[in-house]
Amino acid sequence: MVGLTNEEIGQAKNEYEDRLAVIDGQLEDLRERLHKLYSALETGKLEVEDLAPRIKELRGQIDELEGKRLELIESIRDTKVELPEAPVVRAYVEDLRALLGKGSIVEQKSFLRSFVKRIEVSLPQVAIDYTIPLVTKKAEEPLTREVLPFEYSGSSGRTRTYNPPVNSRMLCH
Repeated sequence: MVGLTNEEIGQAKNEYEDRLAVIDGQLEDLRERLHKLYSALETGKLEVEDLAPRIKELRGQIDELEGKRLELIESIRDTKVELPEAPVVRAYVEDLRALLGKGSIVEQKSFLRSFVKRIEVSLPQVAIDYTIPLVTKKAEEPLTREVLPFEYSGSSGRTRTYNPPVNSRMLCH
């Protein structure tokens, strides 16, 4: 299973890199077109009114492709997964076997639903779409939530109550 997962991750990364190369080629082509329009404008061959719509269109296409490029780069970075060695996987399997053997039918079913997304039966084959709970490593973790600072008022040795006026705000830290 570890080997198969490694192969799938490698294939996904290769697909992302191929798509990234295509986008880079498209970006180079669009930038060259935009450069030619700017050159025509600078030499006075064409007027601003004639070129403005086309320049705006090319800039929009470039911005869109750059956005897709950044998404692909993020996807490539996210494919870095630290996989456990085979003995560690065997230990997990034994723990799973014990858990499923001791639990009730309801517990077993809810546990399996936590990582099995879908089961497709097309006899004589059965395909299981599942996720493996693995630890992923990213170069930088994005902030998903911010914690607002707290302001502490008062002493640590006693409790004090305060009834603020209706129109004021009390800050707690």
